[in-house]
Amino acid sequence: DVYKRQPSGPAGVMYVTGSILNKSDNNYREVEVEIELYDAQGQLLGHTMDYTNQLGSNLNWSFKAACSLTNAAGAKIAKVVAR
Repeated sequence: DVYKRQPSGPAGVMYVTGSILNKSDNNYREVEVEIELYDAQGQLLGHTMDYTNQLGSNLNWSFKAACSLTNAAGAKIAKVVAR
């Protein structure tokens, strides 16, 4: 999956976007993705996250996590929690 920041929304708010595929036979009621944010030198700046309240078996979730750090140059998924 590809993760990127893109300006959109009011006042050019930046987002980290990507997708998560549920390859299991389970239907999840809560799924959280935690994303680490990095500067151009690769230093960790902080985190952002997104949440969905349903992700069925073999379905894809396109997440969109707000990024308030204007100097963030990269992002990587740190953790996915499914319940």
